[in-house]
Amino acid sequence: MKAIILTPTFFPQLTGNAVTAGRIARELSEGGIECRVIDLSAVGEAEVVKAARTFGPDLVHGFHAYKSGRIGLAVKDVFQIPMIMTLTGTDLHADLKTRGTRAAVLRVLAKTDRLTVFNDSARRRLVREGIAPQKISVIHQSVFFPERKERDFRDELHIGRKTKVCLLMGGIRRIKNFGYAFPVLDKVRKSFPDLCLLIAGGVLEEEEFLRLMRKSSGRPWIRFLGEVERKEIPSLLSCADIVLNTSDSESEANAVVEALSFGKVVVGRHISGNTSLLDGKTGFLFRNREELHEQILRILCNKKEATETGRRAKRFIAARFRRDREQVDYLRLYRETADQGFGRSSRSMNHPISHSGATSIGPGSGKTRSTSE
Repeated sequence: MKAIILTPTFFPQLTGNAVTAGRIARELSEGGIECRVIDLSAVGEAEVVKAARTFGPDLVHGFHAYKSGRIGLAVKDVFQIPMIMTLTGTDLHADLKTRGTRAAVLRVLAKTDRLTVFNDSARRRLVREGIAPQKISVIHQSVFFPERKERDFRDELHIGRKTKVCLLMGGIRRIKNFGYAFPVLDKVRKSFPDLCLLIAGGVLEEEEFLRLMRKSSGRPWIRFLGEVERKEIPSLLSCADIVLNTSDSESEANAVVEALSFGKVVVGRHISGNTSLLDGKTGFLFRNREELHEQILRILCNKKEATETGRRAKRFIAARFRRDREQVDYLRLYRETADQGFGRSSRSMNHPISHSGATSIGPGSGKTRSTSE
């Protein structure tokens, strides 16, 4: 079976969509499905259709209903193949609520053959919109670092071993709302004056980056690291005492799942994408700045509780967010969808293929690049 995978961004950009699409493409390839990943930030609809015509897909899989949906439907219609759409965050929690984008998202949801979401809350949201429950699959994210590179961030940044470090991870854009934490950490520093904040992520919205730079002026304890290589993320997490999530909207953030998997204490905003992960035992939620301040102080003042919370978080992710389970669920979904009898897919379904690699079209790839490199 061959699948075209459409993602709003792809490696070397380290956005949530890039990480998720890359991981799932690799899992599918290992399972015998030939994948072509297309980075929609680099190519337009005509180039996608041209690549699909050469590739000959049996199925198209889009990530983010608004950003990938329109082109996904074009590929589906041109080649008469089924489409799977994975809702990844802002498409569900922002675009579906916004007048200018809601109609486009609803059209994608209606015309897509199967939908996947990361948690039950997202599934219920779609059902309330009139989507048939049997059309929706809940498939949790997993954590995968095929390569690791050790890096001592504390040493490089001249941060003392006893200094408390908070970490914000993700592409810099307005919806991540990193600046929300700045005044809270000002108050925390009255009790922990050497505390610092590290912000790791590429600039996706220049205006938001400039706004954060203005807000951080006069706060030398805030350090912008820029894009950190994927293989260096485990080292970055190891240097942090607390991982924060201040997003206005999340579906199930890779940054949060990864932090929990390494036994880090996470304090996240009380939104649906975080409530499925943080329950007071695996991590902590806040509704306002006062609660955020209280939770951070609670963790920093109680080392035993922080250690126990981290251990529970690590066990929780290991038990429920396994890569093998994610792989099996997507392979099953692909085969069920292709077997519905659309176009060529039902014919190729029962013929094994010799090539199990995943290639990509996008920045830094020349023509194609294996996602397993």
